[in-house]
Amino acid sequence: MHRTLSILVTVFFILLTSCSHKLDIAVVNIHKVHTYIPRSIAYYLPKTKISIELQLTKVSEQKGPYADYTEEFLGSIDNVITQDRTYWEISDVKINTTPVRDTNNLWLITGTLPWIYNIHLTPEGFLASVNTNPHSSYKPSWQEEKFVEQNKYNTITQNITTVDRGYKEVYDTIFKVQELDTIQRVIPVIKKRVIRKSTREQAQEIANEIFTLRDDREALLVGEGDSEYLPDGQALKEMLEGIDRQEQQYLSLFVGRVDKTSYHYKYVTIPEPKNNLTKQIIFRFSPQYGLLPIKDMRGKPIYLEIETPGTTNPLKNFIKNQDLLRRIEKLPDGNKGLAYRIPEIAIVRIKLGNKLLAQKQILLPQAGTIARLPIEILKYGQAQIQFDPTTGALISILFPEK
Repeated sequence: MHRTLSILVTVFFILLTSCSHKLDIAVVNIHKVHTYIPRSIAYYLPKTKISIELQLTKVSEQKGPYADYTEEFLGSIDNVITQDRTYWEISDVKINTTPVRDTNNLWLITGTLPWIYNIHLTPEGFLASVNTNPHSSYKPSWQEEKFVEQNKYNTITQNITTVDRGYKEVYDTIFKVQELDTIQRVIPVIKKRVIRKSTREQAQEIANEIFTLRDDREALLVGEGDSEYLPDGQALKEMLEGIDRQEQQYLSLFVGRVDKTSYHYKYVTIPEPKNNLTKQIIFRFSPQYGLLPIKDMRGKPIYLEIETPGTTNPLKNFIKNQDLLRRIEKLPDGNKGLAYRIPEIAIVRIKLGNKLLAQKQILLPQAGTIARLPIEILKYGQAQIQFDPTTGALISILFPEK
């Protein structure tokens, strides 16, 4: 009885193993399916979306009211604004990439029982791994931060303080004739009046305040006077910071004011390069008008340049040649395994005219080629296969020890 049971278990195991090694598995592109498929698992190959983020800064410079007297009362100071002006500058350029679905490359894993494999997909439907857990470092593209097309914020680097000291008191002496007992006397009378100070007088007064603040700072630092009553520690730090702030406010009356406003712009494209070098205008830029549309000729062109050296061309030619030889020799097509990408290397450049603003080397899957795993890897054994969901590239194939 035990022997019969042992034989039945052995036969069952052989049949189960035999069935698992003869599964009818195929991987086909959904656009080439014209028959009924009872069961399948679908996955996308990714392609890369390129995002160009530009930060522009609008700079408004305002001349200080006492700029003309800076050297006379304060000596030589750098960066004194001598006239009002407004201009634009490109302050930052970033090149980012995000994987997106390639709708022309939606593949179906079909066959008897395609779901007996431990297949992992990303939320976008990219193939991540087979018979093993995918890498945990992958970040789904739908979690990409939302970007505001024109995010405006103000940053003021220098402020002109409001100091109203434009008036002064003037005392005039006038003479009044007074009659006393038939005697006329001339009596002086002092009369006060308020007049506006000249710009030069105002500048000199503010300059004197600046020198007084510097003397106060020095007295605190060297400890002049009765040290018992001098502040120390945090109190000293706060007093020095207050003197510094007030001095900078007074200095701005001579140096001037700079207002900076930043704007963010984003350009997105999914390139399909046909040549080794593609170049297109994405914006125009003018220091006077800022970022302009492509057709506005007041600005210089900003180019997006993509260079693909063609490192995957030998493999493309090999695959084409193999397909040609198969047709010539009238060999059956046969089932092919998982479709994956071998991405091309691409160099992305952003240029203002001939000036290079930013450059980044990326992997561009859609410029590479599509290869296929041998179907036998799926039909036999439990091969552990890892893919890079961002590019669709094959990372590793491992066969576990039996």
